[in-house]
Amino acid sequence: GFRKKIAQYLEDHPRYAPAADSMGRLLTLLDIAGDTKTRDLILASIAKNLPEHPLAKGQALRKAVGKEFDLKFTPAGSDKEMSLKDLRGKVVVVNFWASWCVPCVAELAQLKELHEKHKGEGLELIGFSLDEKDAAAARYLARHKPAGRQVVGKEARAVGAKLGVESVPLQLVIDREGRLHTVEALGRLEA
Repeated sequence: GFRKKIAQYLEDHPRYAPAADSMGRLLTLLDIAGDTKTRDLILASIAKNLPEHPLAKGQALRKAVGKEFDLKFTPAGSDKEMSLKDLRGKVVVVNFWASWCVPCVAELAQLKELHEKHKGEGLELIGFSLDEKDAAAARYLARHKPAGRQVVGKEARAVGAKLGVESVPLQLVIDREGRLHTVEALGRLEA
């Protein structure tokens, strides 16, 4: 019954962005409940009717799993632009975070341990800070020195917007052949 009500709501308000925003707030709860059918119904409707909505971009990211994936970025403290293609042959974890996000801070500490343990096997970490204030991200980097390459500022936020990252932490895994392996790596990286 719940799914039918959601479907009717989306049918009645197909191009109303605030309706999509309100549906987006349900997605985390649906993921926790394991209700992927309702989640997929919401995302498919938004992708069809509001293709520029961040949730539609996030749905496109989910559909990219198994396909070649690339991002260009300039790590903090460097002037040289890089690409995920530069890291072929390695497993790359792309982590979206913010300094104000308590789960992100805990995850960054765990990533540091994981990197130490597996860097010799070809594990690379690329972090994108979605902090609104560049100074907050810079202070966090200086104080905690997270593992891997970190991207901050306007460039990091632009990548997050392009991919439809609506909440943090979010982790992607890119396999050794450069394909997007998963967009749901949070809490499952060791496996």
